[in-house]
Amino acid sequence: MPKLKIHKTAVKRFRVTKRGKIIRRPGSVSHLRRHETTSGHKRKEKNRLVKNQDLKRVKRLLNL
Repeated sequence: MPKLKIHKTAVKRFRVTKRGKIIRRPGSVSHLRRHETTSGHKRKEKNRLVKNQDLKRVKRLLNL
């Protein structure tokens, strides 16, 4: 049976913590932020946990 390959873009977008939780960065952070308030921009800077609906799909991409 061939080795399973991990999804390279998923590795760049998601990170696994020591306890096994998967963390993501929110979207709309890189550019076009002039219309946002400072608090709205700071809210998007923080990492978030992957929701339960997407957890199975992300784990399959990362071969976990």
